Amino acid sequence: MSRYIRNFGFLGLVVLLIVAPGVWVYFLQSPGPGASEDSVAAPAPQGAPALPPAAAPDQAGDVTGPDEMAPEFRADIDGHVTLDDSGHLVPDINLRQLFDDFIGTAGDPPDPDAVRQALAAYLQDKDHSVERITEILALFDRYTKYLAAAAEVDVPSQDADTLESVLEELYRLRLQILGPAVAEAFFAEEEAYDRYSIERRRILEAEHHDETTRRQLLEMLDQQLPDGIAATRERTLQLQRLGEIQSQLREEGASPEEIDQARRELLGDEAAERLSQLDAQRAEWDRRVREFHQQREALLQQPGLSDNDREAAVEQLIEDNFSDHEARRLRALERLQESQQ
Repeated sequence: MSRYIRNFGFLGLVVLLIVAPGVWVYFLQSPGPGASEDSVAAPAPQGAPALPPAAAPDQAGDVTGPDEMAPEFRADIDGHVTLDDSGHLVPDINLRQLFDDFIGTAGDPPDPDAVRQALAAYLQDKDHSVERITEILALFDRYTKYLAAAAEVDVPSQDADTLESVLEELYRLRLQILGPAVAEAFFAEEEAYDRYSIERRRILEAEHHDETTRRQLLEMLDQQLPDGIAATRERTLQLQRLGEIQSQLREEGASPEEIDQARRELLGDEAAERLSQLDAQRAEWDRRVREFHQQREALLQQPGLSDNDREAAVEQLIEDNFSDHEARRLRALERLQESQQ
């Protein structure tokens, strides 16, 4: 599923939604056909709400992309912007994944303004027009409005009937806030899996089934799953197993090599290699940031410098050690850390 929502205070149907953080899903599956930016699809619906002037992309200021939004930086971004053959925005599942990626890497709880600014900067880096960025951010605003409303939906129990009522309420909110076209594009696969999960729970809850009947019904239900949902379910189980294995290995003091071997056994060599590359990239970035903090602290402690001189020295330190993109990334991290203190 996503990639969909990490640490936003909302998990949809709680125990039913597939929570596969984008930092893992990227490694478990290759982009499918049409996954590149500007791929062809149906035209976007009209009528998105206007972007507040203060948040317009050309007024976003020194903002940056998702790699800059949390201490654990990402080498790759889940999701992308899809355009139809006329250059119109397509609000598809890839766009939701992009939104979720920014939200999910922005800390707990995320700073909405920082997330929005980072998304705007990412879109600018992708050379989207101001008009298109405005349209995307307007849809992002509707999406976060839906998430806030969904977070208020009460889940009094986990029985199948209650969860089905919750799903219907979420469906109503999606239609009301996002509109039918966007709701379908963003949530169709998730809703199908949720309904499958509810039916599975209903079978397990039925007291009149003996064990043989229950097993047969579950097997029949699994056989009816569309290929895409079945694959998503399997990936989710893989993610759960991987998380459990890694946590246990780290508690036991396992070496990076042992963790890598566990990844290879579960996910295969290709996905494990991408995870290892990401680990190395994060470690290198963390090392550079630590060195910068040490050097900055030394500058700030130098006697006889005015506040302006110290500020200029720190800026020079950033310029000497980071590219323009990395500097934006660093500054965004500093802002986010300050906002969470």
